[in-house]
Amino acid sequence: MLRTKLEPIIDGLLGEKLIQPEFVRKLIEAFRREETRACNEGLNQGAIAANSRSLSEKRQRVLDGYFDGLISKQECSCRIDEVEREIAVYRRLVQESASRRPFITEKTILSIVEPFADWGFWNSMTGAPFFLMFVRK
Repeated sequence: MLRTKLEPIIDGLLGEKLIQPEFVRKLIEAFRREETRACNEGLNQGAIAANSRSLSEKRQRVLDGYFDGLISKQECSCRIDEVEREIAVYRRLVQESASRRPFITEKTILSIVEPFADWGFWNSMTGAPFFLMFVRK
């Protein structure tokens, strides 16, 4: 496509569509929904809780086996260490999921719109402050 045809289309999109509050609100809400879905999809809290309980029960069974004289102290230590490592993996998963922050932050928005600061179609009401009002909600 020729530059003379493409530039008016881009100017129309950036100069008109992206300064409509409802359009921007829909974009950000859709992005946040997708981001939340993607984070939750990879981490099943119910399965993690069930596996953690199962591992705790396994640990107790190993200790019971040692106390009943069915396994040696060394065998008990090895099995307990293995179970503890698995429990630590699940704890890390829970901690990492809890510490995830949303991708869209003020800093992200500012870095995206900064190149447009001197663009003729935007003014102080349609530039970065305009987009930040959606992030600060």
